[in-house]
Amino acid sequence: MSDSVTQIGKYRILEQVGEGAMGVVYKAIDPVLNRSVAVKVMSEGMAQDPSLRQRFLREAQAAGSLQHPNVVTIYDFGETDGHLYIAMEFIEGTDLEELLERGQVIPLAAKIDIIVDVLNGLSYAHRRGIVHRDIKPANIRIDAEGHARIMDFGVVHLSTSNLTGTGIMMGTPNYMAPENITGDEVTPASDLFSVGAVMYELLTNSKPFAADTLHRVLFRIVSDPPPSLRETAPELPPALDRVLKKSLAKDPGERYANATDMANDLAAIRNSLGAPRASRTVSQRSSIERSLNLQKEASKRTTRRLTIAGVSVASLAIVALSFALIKANMRSSATPAPMVQGTPATAAAPDSVRPAATVTAPDTAATIAAVPPPPEAPPRRPAAENTTGSRVASKVAAAPTTSSSQQQGAGQPTQQPTAQPAEPTTQPAPIIVVPPPPVAEVRADTQPTPPPPAPDPRIAITSVVRSYARAIGTRNVAEVRKVYPAMTAAQQSAWESFFSSVRTMSATFDISTLDVTGGTAIAKMTGAYEFVTRAGRSERQPASFEATFVRDGDRWRLEQVR
Repeated sequence: MSDSVTQIGKYRILEQVGEGAMGVVYKAIDPVLNRSVAVKVMSEGMAQDPSLRQRFLREAQAAGSLQHPNVVTIYDFGETDGHLYIAMEFIEGTDLEELLERGQVIPLAAKIDIIVDVLNGLSYAHRRGIVHRDIKPANIRIDAEGHARIMDFGVVHLSTSNLTGTGIMMGTPNYMAPENITGDEVTPASDLFSVGAVMYELLTNSKPFAADTLHRVLFRIVSDPPPSLRETAPELPPALDRVLKKSLAKDPGERYANATDMANDLAAIRNSLGAPRASRTVSQRSSIERSLNLQKEASKRTTRRLTIAGVSVASLAIVALSFALIKANMRSSATPAPMVQGTPATAAAPDSVRPAATVTAPDTAATIAAVPPPPEAPPRRPAAENTTGSRVASKVAAAPTTSSSQQQGAGQPTQQPTAQPAEPTTQPAPIIVVPPPPVAEVRADTQPTPPPPAPDPRIAITSVVRSYARAIGTRNVAEVRKVYPAMTAAQQSAWESFFSSVRTMSATFDISTLDVTGGTAIAKMTGAYEFVTRAGRSERQPASFEATFVRDGDRWRLEQVR
């Protein structure tokens, strides 16, 4: 394979991460689902061998049907430039072989957890008729959470097939079951023997059938029992020695009936050690609770903003009503005050309750009130002309009568005139007594409306994310582009290729983190793609990517997916 090749199939190669008997493993990027993958490419020598080529394809078909937390997931397989490849889940972590070589200190409980994880993955595979045939530390990946994942079903085969006719010894000698060496039938019990060998090395830092030569190793596997834990590691619980002896029995019929039984015995020993392990279920529950709490907090913030806005509007309404009542009261107080000896009285309303714009109104009204009323009442102003002024005028209509009577009584106590005694009570107050509101006054109905609270970006962006997921579910690139208009040509081509390979498709995404800076937001997304292939196989693939959103007016737009 040329060194200049930077892409295999649709996968963009980043770096080489491993190499084995069957090929090289690269870390790559899937441009469709925006995730890291491990791409295993068959070596050129093996690619020329039809039988090995068939084995490689069988690996992809068999392993591709496995979907389990303790098994590395196979995503895709194909051929490019005469080279067969498999794209699989990329697991951040370390191989168990590397941990053993470094002499990494691992607590006993964690060692048992690793073996139980491997047994759980094998139990799942065995129930589907798949035997791994090459369990060894190099094929056990420890992820970032400390869980074990079985890798490289490179010599896996269906239990109903007969691939051993090639004459090739399948498996790694130090961990092989006796029947692998003698050519007898390989069964799930063969994998349990290999697990016992790995467990022995993990517990004692030495191989159970170590020898100077390959021939001697094979002879010991077939003929010699492994050293007892009482000799190599007497500090370990005796129950572990019993589990090892049963799993490493020479006769497959004397081993555990299945991987679950062995896992149960180890789990009982693990529980006796205390310090329960934080399982995947606990981690998943924690993530779900965190997401729900974030949604609740967002909802609370929105409710709080709406409540504050409602209180603000109500407060403004009360202030406006109070202001209107004060203004009306001031206008009522602006009617003519009693006069003594023809001298205008001072305004009745104190300055403390009068707006500055109406300070001169009472003086003007008092001066006008000093002029004797005309013999006939002037015509009334139509009600429609000034509704507010008319209402106020009607309230103060009786005031001139009282003021006139008091004025006459104060100035001429013994000489009250008798002519037209009822006129003051029937004559309306002059309209000019109540001056129109000055232009500078602020009316209650013209108070500025406060701006509505800014919407929570998470809510708006979540809506865009859901639209993006629904668009993917249509398997129509045009629909995806409506939500993601900045989609690149390479992304469009990748989506078209992917959509053509599936019958049905659905996607679900969640925002794990969101960083909003001004009009830009960067979200880290997690979720899953669920689809049915053209071959009728249902699959569910995890999704993890980063998306950039840009504010567009009062909306958010998906700007970039990477």
